[in-house]
Amino acid sequence: MEATHSLDQALAQLALLPPGTARDKRELTLLVMQMGPLTPVKGYAAPECDETSTRALTLCRQVGDNETLFPVLYFRWAMQYVRGVQEEVFELSREYLERARVAGDDTALMVGLRTHAVALLMRGNVATASDHARQALQRYVPERHMPLLARFGQDLKGSSINYLAISLALAGQIDEALALGEEAIAHARSLNHINTLAYVLWHIGVWLQAILRQTEPLRRYGSELLDLSREHRLGFWEAMARPYLLSGAEAEQAVGAYRHDFYALLVVPELLCRIGETYLAAGHAPAARRVLGEAGDLMAQHGEVYWEPEVFRLRGQLALVDEKTADDEATALFQRAIHMANRKGLRLLELRAANNLARLWQQHGKRQDAHDLLAPVYDGFTQGFDTADLQDARALLDELDA
Repeated sequence: MEATHSLDQALAQLALLPPGTARDKRELTLLVMQMGPLTPVKGYAAPECDETSTRALTLCRQVGDNETLFPVLYFRWAMQYVRGVQEEVFELSREYLERARVAGDDTALMVGLRTHAVALLMRGNVATASDHARQALQRYVPERHMPLLARFGQDLKGSSINYLAISLALAGQIDEALALGEEAIAHARSLNHINTLAYVLWHIGVWLQAILRQTEPLRRYGSELLDLSREHRLGFWEAMARPYLLSGAEAEQAVGAYRHDFYALLVVPELLCRIGETYLAAGHAPAARRVLGEAGDLMAQHGEVYWEPEVFRLRGQLALVDEKTADDEATALFQRAIHMANRKGLRLLELRAANNLARLWQQHGKRQDAHDLLAPVYDGFTQGFDTADLQDARALLDELDA
């Protein structure tokens, strides 16, 4: 807070000076300095971030400062990412990566690879996303890149590992994802940089654990992140963590606060799916139908579709509540989820949907069909056998083999 206040004062004083190139360059320098401390306090998608990035991009082009254009493009990308404007996220990251390749700037190339990995992940293209993130990680040089903490707001190694781990987990490479996550958290702790630690704790300790249904680590890391956020007044990270630690109406209220307070849509469709699943488990079908409908609408509007197979899987579960057309509709929805996940290489979500459909077929005496559906999906995994989805699938296969 003190850093942003001091920079605000400096910018106010600068505005009193006569217009000119020298003043524009000084203003651009101050705006870039403001980006680092502004985001953890206000949130990436706050109006202040919009104003800062818009003005900074304008100044970059006015004064021809191509070197500063990279961090400014990055800041704008981060803002639109949190806002959930995934089409612009994709275009900004592609521009960044193309400019980095032309410039021959290895640091910019590393950042460009990572930002484009994120854009690809949001589209559900996890194989290409993990390839880009891995290339970014391979370019990390501590002596060169650790000093850039202030410019980017967090360490570049930790941020690259985060998205590599998430992409690998969704692709079914679960043990590698968890090992990378442990590496990222250990690295973040070693830096003595609060926002990097918060950044990694959310991505690895909260988001990754939630994707893998790792309840105990999720609660442990989530609680640590809440404590860290409250101690250092990192309201954005607290708001992102809270919905994952709650369920039902409380989680929905937390999502509403996150959206309202930080102008954010990042992971909101996924969170609404999770809330819908808890409503279903509690027997609140109308509430589940409402939030799943909103999740699907947001995905269609903003392009954050990595979790889209879950919308159809959960709609399949919801269809089973309606006794009139339950089986046929649920089967069609489960199959759509399976095919969608398979096409994009989202093997974890494919297994989850296949498990649901196999269970339905088992209940209607189609034991062989259920086995033939689930076994090949399960057999495609070579790791992650201690996680909930694989344990559920293994248990069902054992029942079908009995």
